Amino acid sequence: MGILSFVALLFSASIFFVGLLWATPHQNLNELLMFYDASSIFIVIGGTLAATSLSFRLDKMYLFIVIFLKRVIKDEKTDFTGIIKDLMRLSEANRAASSQLETMIDKLEDHFLRDAMQTFMEQVLNKQKLMSVLKSRTINIYQHNLSDANKFKTMAKFPPAFGMLGTTIGMIVLLGNLSGPEAAKIIGPAMSIALITTLYGSALANLLLIPIAENLQTVAKEQFFKNNIITEGVRLIYEKTNPVELAEILNAYLRPADRVDWKKVVKRGF
Repeated sequence: MGILSFVALLFSASIFFVGLLWATPHQNLNELLMFYDASSIFIVIGGTLAATSLSFRLDKMYLFIVIFLKRVIKDEKTDFTGIIKDLMRLSEANRAASSQLETMIDKLEDHFLRDAMQTFMEQVLNKQKLMSVLKSRTINIYQHNLSDANKFKTMAKFPPAFGMLGTTIGMIVLLGNLSGPEAAKIIGPAMSIALITTLYGSALANLLLIPIAENLQTVAKEQFFKNNIITEGVRLIYEKTNPVELAEILNAYLRPADRVDWKKVVKRGF
């Protein structure tokens, strides 16, 4: 998600806050307290956490926080251009049998590329088996990333359900007190509190959990695409392909605006 998506998250929360403010009779901040109800918060958040802990192993619940912090808040955009440039330099060093190749590999920032090149340098696998291993890694990483997204998608199902559960509880309490002497006075406030639970459930699911799940799914697809490019690049390095030819082949994966200008790379030197 990164800083821009974090700002977008704050923006959506602000829109929700302003919408609530405009819904109050006098657009007064103090009137926002009408949307606060402790029992509703307990039912929605407590129920969501309880259902999530039953859906997944209880000792793995901390992973939701880890995923949110590492993969959502701290996530960085994939630099496809930089990766292709790295592959060009690695290709040139491999063709020249440079002694600096291992040092270059150790300095690579992309984990998948570094692991792939280290496997290549071990020279244990032939080209066919190396490609098979890298493709398996690519698919498995993609499946793990999708699993993280699906965890949040599953979690997003619970808040609206518990919101309706809270509303049902509120309606039962409301109808149970209709025969009392003060029934006319409590209908409005009681109905309001009953509906607040639905509001909390819908807001939690649609403003936080579903966007996080969609973001993780997008990142998973981007990582899968990136790792496929790296796998193809390592194959070309194995075949001692010319760096310029390598760049042209890998550029075919990218949109024109994202493609590497190999002429500038060659001009500046590897």
